[in-house]
Amino acid sequence: IALNSSQGGGGWDNGGNENKRALEGYFGRVNYIYDNKYYVTASVRADGSSKFRYNDDRWGVFWSVGGAWRISAEPWAADATWLTDLKLRADYGVIGNQNGIGRYSGYQTWSYSATGYTTPGSYSPAGWKLSQNGFTTPLTWEKKKTVDVGLDFRLWDRFYGTIDYYNTTVDDMIWDQPIAMTLGQTSIARNSAKMRNQGIEIELGVDIIKTPDILWSFSVNGTHYTNKIISVPDGIGTKALNGNWTASVDGWAINGGATASNQVVYLRGKGKDLYNMYQFKYGGVDQATGLPLFASTVSKENINGLQTTSGSVIGEIKEGNTVYTTDYSLATRQEFGSATPKFIGGFSTSFRWKDLDFAATFAFQCGGKFFSTEYALNLYNNTKISGALSNELKGNTWTPNNTGAKFPMQLYGT
Repeated sequence: IALNSSQGGGGWDNGGNENKRALEGYFGRVNYIYDNKYYVTASVRADGSSKFRYNDDRWGVFWSVGGAWRISAEPWAADATWLTDLKLRADYGVIGNQNGIGRYSGYQTWSYSATGYTTPGSYSPAGWKLSQNGFTTPLTWEKKKTVDVGLDFRLWDRFYGTIDYYNTTVDDMIWDQPIAMTLGQTSIARNSAKMRNQGIEIELGVDIIKTPDILWSFSVNGTHYTNKIISVPDGIGTKALNGNWTASVDGWAINGGATASNQVVYLRGKGKDLYNMYQFKYGGVDQATGLPLFASTVSKENINGLQTTSGSVIGEIKEGNTVYTTDYSLATRQEFGSATPKFIGGFSTSFRWKDLDFAATFAFQCGGKFFSTEYALNLYNNTKISGALSNELKGNTWTPNNTGAKFPMQLYGT
């Protein structure tokens, strides 16, 4: 329940808000170990959330099953004294997700608010208005299905490690599906998309010093993963982008070639990475004019402009080709690759002496594209010089006597 009204300017302002939600769950798990070599585990849980309107959608049943084989415990491995432990394992499970779903998804909600004022300064509403909020449709749980295969080992009771491969598919993923604008809104959320993540994780470690009083260990870990959009609702995407679509870093969609050059934009589509960078591409300096060059993919929509522009165009103006032009209005966004790092990892060390413990952990990542606002908008600004300049710019901008400079000419703004 929400009642809100405001007059502003130091006048009256009152309101109220009440929200309720509930989650009920039941869980069970069974573990079985035979001869300390064979392991089986299974679990099942049922969750019901008030976020979903109808009983058929409200309850989800999620489960998992897994097994492991301790190879090092087999009699035929007894002679391998260097093999302290070796275990192969695999599991499959389904879990539900309701994060990001509103408390009243699937419910038709209404707003009640004050409308206008009787006379200026009276601080009295002329009336109250009951209005219908956006149209909704019932939703249900997103289902995350994961298969995982792993290997754990320990050698000479000093070197240890873990290797895991996983493949996760998200079914019934909630996505804003386009609808006719005659219904009063442009989209509606449905369980109508599918995404896949897969990757490999590795952790390796060693006990450098191992005595009754001292244990000094060092470990390193890393993971590489990819994600792909498998399916989306009909109507997503545009013909101009070959059925793909664009979205900015804050989630709002932009049309066709997009605007707002300082926005981080992703080109998304079936089979594409969710964080596929889609930015304007800088092409260096036009040595004849000193102006910056920008990439442009030639299409039916811009071919005439490229042929008649007063700016320079480098490359063959033919549909499908990528040329470079000094006319920024004719530039088009290009795919740069994924913002997802190629490799994410860390390393840590711990030291224990009797009852005292010390530890340090570090993290790193390699690869992955990103858009640097600092570099693109501050290091070089092609409209004016203002504020401090980077050392990289000094003596490295185009002039008639320095046509091989890294950066275009600097222009003084008025």
